[in-house]
Amino acid sequence: MLLVIKFYVIVYVIVACLATVATGFLLVNKACEMLRAVWRPLPSSCYS
Repeated sequence: MLLVIKFYVIVYVIVACLATVATGFLLVNKACEMLRAVWRPLPSSCYS
């Protein structure tokens, strides 16, 4: 029973980390789009 709980905790942590990373990427993309709209010369960091 304890192993099952441990497994679920590990899966939950992995999913939470992936969700955080995905959200971070979306926020960076949004920020780059806004910068692009305001400031024509593109920063190279937005391309990577």
